[in-house]
Amino acid sequence: MNAPAVAVSDDAKKYAVAWMGQPDGKDRDVFWSLTGAADLRLGDDAKGTQGYVSAGIDASKIFYVVWEDERSGKSSVFMTSSAPGAKNERLAEDASWPVLSAGKSVGVVWERNGGVEFRKIR
Repeated sequence: MNAPAVAVSDDAKKYAVAWMGQPDGKDRDVFWSLTGAADLRLGDDAKGTQGYVSAGIDASKIFYVVWEDERSGKSSVFMTSSAPGAKNERLAEDASWPVLSAGKSVGVVWERNGGVEFRKIR
């Protein structure tokens, strides 16, 4: 495990921890664990390398995680959340180094072509 990220609720009773690792010794993958739950692999496609996670929690106590994912052969930014029914969503292609900020709003920035781009999630 390396490069962990953490998000903690205001009352410190709930948390999410995300990290990148290579448990099978092959491509690097991303994982997360919510308060008291088992570790989950975030990448829903085993192809390519995933890493560089960032985590946050919004005012509704929904956790969010973003990461860099190379499943298509190019670096993309993906996101998921702890909201019921949430699935992995590609936010940007040809992008890397995502950082998430959450509170009353949720936003993500990433690097693309030497510049920085922002997307408001909610």
